[in-house]
Amino acid sequence: MPLTNGFDYQWPGPDMPPLPGCRVRVPFGKSQKIGIVLEHPTESCVEDSRLKPVLESIDSEPIIARELLENLLWAADYYHHPVGEVLSHALPTLLRKGRSAELAVRPSSVSAERRQPVKRGTAPELTIDQRSVLATID
Repeated sequence: MPLTNGFDYQWPGPDMPPLPGCRVRVPFGKSQKIGIVLEHPTESCVEDSRLKPVLESIDSEPIIARELLENLLWAADYYHHPVGEVLSHALPTLLRKGRSAELAVRPSSVSAERRQPVKRGTAPELTIDQRSVLATID
């Protein structure tokens, strides 16, 4: 499937480039943008001397699975929509801004006795509607 809306960048250094589905920080005009690696072409229509280098690899593992990436690329092609917009809408806002994809573990303020399973009929803090929903789950 031809990528009509992608941009080519040069991977600097001897390390392996990030896998498709990983995020990278790249120069774009006078600013920097977060991009998603789509493929590793061997040739570019842009001269090597004009290719800008990738500034940073953000992810060590793809945050968009291969199958999902293929589906998103298909949707962009089928609906004639820019690839960047389709990929952008597939990510949560913080990931689009380059934040870490690792889940932050927050300390819990729930007491130990509240972590115990609730027995049916022993949760007075539930509303009548909540109790009726729990009663139907058997």
